[in-house]
Amino acid sequence: MNDPAQSPAGGTPRWVKIFGAIAAIVIVLLVVLLLFGGGHGPGRHLADAGRDVPPSGVVSADGGA
Repeated sequence: MNDPAQSPAGGTPRWVKIFGAIAAIVIVLLVVLLLFGGGHGPGRHLADAGRDVPPSGVVSADGGA
């Protein structure tokens, strides 16, 4: 008589499953962008490796920043 698939008390609601799937996809995309994107991650510091760039706190001899 009662169909378990129709029961409101059985299982996880559909919106929770959808929200969880979307959250998982967003997290995976963020991790991929952080690892392989040019804006963040270990590779962003390699661009300045060949240049002689003083630290940001160093003031030039003429008093300018």
